[in-house]
Amino acid sequence: MPSLAGIATQDKGPAILIIIIIATSLSTAFAAARLFVRGKLLGRLHLDEYLIAVSVIVSWVAVAFQILAIQNGNGKHIQVLTYEQQKAIRKWTMLGFTPFLLSFTIPKLATVTLLTQLLAPTRTHRIFLWFLSIFCIINMIPTVVTLFLECPHDIPKNMDLKCIPISSKMYYDIYSGGFSAFVDLYLALYPAIILSKIRLSLYKKISLSAALGFGFISAIVATYKCTRLTLMESPDFTYDLSDVVIWTSVEGNTIIIAACIPVLKPLVDLFRGKFDPSLNSRRHNYRGFYSRSRSTPKVNVNLGRINVKKQQPPTLSFDGNIAITRAESRETMLGLSEHRLQEPKLGQIRRTDVVVVEDEDEYEDEDEQGHKFEA
Repeated sequence: MPSLAGIATQDKGPAILIIIIIATSLSTAFAAARLFVRGKLLGRLHLDEYLIAVSVIVSWVAVAFQILAIQNGNGKHIQVLTYEQQKAIRKWTMLGFTPFLLSFTIPKLATVTLLTQLLAPTRTHRIFLWFLSIFCIINMIPTVVTLFLECPHDIPKNMDLKCIPISSKMYYDIYSGGFSAFVDLYLALYPAIILSKIRLSLYKKISLSAALGFGFISAIVATYKCTRLTLMESPDFTYDLSDVVIWTSVEGNTIIIAACIPVLKPLVDLFRGKFDPSLNSRRHNYRGFYSRSRSTPKVNVNLGRINVKKQQPPTLSFDGNIAITRAESRETMLGLSEHRLQEPKLGQIRRTDVVVVEDEDEYEDEDEQGHKFEA
């Protein structure tokens, strides 16, 4: 067993601080880029942007609480800490875990918002996606409550106290963390499965799947974090639980980054000199304007622009924003028949339309239903 003098030099506090600040700063940069794209380049912010902003704020609140815990000795062995230090560490750590949990549950709502607008799932599937994200948040409520009701580590297990045993809380936290990892994995694989059914080049399938499925990394982080939750029963919790603090922060910030990546293409185009403000200003940012019916052909998506041939239902365009137009014939739009297209009689008014066709990109792919997918 190492001597007290030996363990007194062991301190994970600086490592905790450096990692969580770097991770939170990265997610903040991606969130700022997303807000710039939506607010500045495309001219409008929507609900998911505000959800991302809230997620970043609570991440920094969690960092502030961890700084206070580290100032009181969190990251050091419990043997070298006073009772007052242990009490302060417990308080600030518990307060810090609440915003940490929000930091990786709120972005799931933003991700579902994007996927439902972008991939236009059926009504049943859309409800299922919202159920997963909302139920994940509900799962975290007992986790937060039990933080303040768990038995202290220095209380013997055979004592009859009105508190929740640490082992019971540990098992529930492993379950809730595992469910969160499952949701991240599902939201990451769902776009890849949809894109695999589209006749696109392999490069486009891989690039789109990677952009929309970056949450897969968050699922891996969440899974690994669950394996570290067994340290909750450790008597030396101020030292051993530092791993849980680090991986909880990394999980939350990873899912924030994953929610931002799919909408940053206009920023990339801006740096490459290919961003067209006039083109994007004519498009509406994505909203719930597209719903698929049984008779409507399946509309697939790209991070570029998607056009549908004449007489097809809606076209979907996604350059960090999504726009819907109708590609119907003039006769269909105006409801005119052949005999109405004759010369008007005296006193009548003829309605005419000017149609402008734009060739936006050079390279296109096309699926079996005639949808064109542009890079």
